[in-house]
Amino acid sequence: MKKKSISLHDIRNVAASLLSLAVKQRFPAALCRGGHVTPLGFYCDFSFPGPFKEEYLRQIEDVMQSWIRQNLEIQVQEMVGASLKEYFFFHKEPLLAEYVVGSEDPSFFLLKFAGLGMLLESETSIRYLGDVGFCHLQKSERTGNRIRIYGTAFFDKQELKNFLKEKGRKEISSHQALGLKNKLFFEEDGRWLWLPAGQKIRTLLKRRVEEEEASHGFLRVSTHSLCEDFSKKSLFLSHEKLFQLQNSLKTVKFSECLTFCLLDSCDVLSGLFRPAFFQGLCSHVFCRKKDLLEELISSLHFMTKIFKILDFAYRPIFFETRKGKDKELSSLLFQAWKGVGEEPEVRAASVGKSRIEWHVQDSLGQSWEMASIHCPVQLSQDDLVAFAMSPCVSFERVIALLLEKEQGKFPVWLTP
Repeated sequence: MKKKSISLHDIRNVAASLLSLAVKQRFPAALCRGGHVTPLGFYCDFSFPGPFKEEYLRQIEDVMQSWIRQNLEIQVQEMVGASLKEYFFFHKEPLLAEYVVGSEDPSFFLLKFAGLGMLLESETSIRYLGDVGFCHLQKSERTGNRIRIYGTAFFDKQELKNFLKEKGRKEISSHQALGLKNKLFFEEDGRWLWLPAGQKIRTLLKRRVEEEEASHGFLRVSTHSLCEDFSKKSLFLSHEKLFQLQNSLKTVKFSECLTFCLLDSCDVLSGLFRPAFFQGLCSHVFCRKKDLLEELISSLHFMTKIFKILDFAYRPIFFETRKGKDKELSSLLFQAWKGVGEEPEVRAASVGKSRIEWHVQDSLGQSWEMASIHCPVQLSQDDLVAFAMSPCVSFERVIALLLEKEQGKFPVWLTP
């Protein structure tokens, strides 16, 4: 029975750790690389000795279910990175130790039972394995030198059966596997490197979006080469200086393609969704205050046009801040969106100013930010305002979503 304090995320979080432990129990030479909980289940990555056979899934699942049937008591221990790194080195899990060292999280959670221990993605209220319910491992997939195992878990056996009947049987491959299969890119030391066919697609995508920007009146500029320590403020100041040099009484729009280096905060398991290096567009619109609403509506139409070109089903989210000085401009941004004919989901902004973000789901149901437009700011001159927008947060992320959406097929205009 479902307990009020236990969520689906809880049982899948624990199930992912059980999967890693079951693989180690059945194949001691395997090395764990970590995993994630998704809206549809969970997955874990491994360095596996030799080929992985599909019949291994049932053997691993049997180990997991035996622990669940025994209803073993578990402990969840919070640990700082240095202690957990030593724990994993001692237990011969060097890849998990490396993951802990490279993470920015101040602390981690370790699931322990019957002398075994494994990393948890987050805290859980589960204290007995019987509460995990029913697990099923759906498939394995080779991604570079990794084996990725996908699974799901539900409180009730009938819920699990219904899920497998409706969604679980649909064969879906990750963008990593599809990209490797189609020779678009390859992985080396956690970095995704482009092959000629993939680079052509990347170039065509970038060119198409930049052409749409140009038709919308944006001027291409270059003020930052490599944004390892990217500062939105420094980019805005650079574009503001360009605006002042233009000495124009009309609206001026600048766009810049930036290369980001996020070696310390990339997520190897997420592939092109959060790589170490990626390119994205950052733009600013400078205009008179009397023209602001018109420019916001025009920019919102431009954003939705990009999504129609990509044929993505998107979900707009309005992150709202109620700070006094931003309230008027924030309400104008929301008014502009209603003028486009759509109304986004509204959430409180935990950090930063008000903004609209466009999110798209991957094949696992995870949501990724694809574009954004931010609350306008007042410039030093009373009648001048500016707002930031990004019609493409990451070209790599777009390609990942296109790969998963059509399972390796691209629209004609993106076919080299």
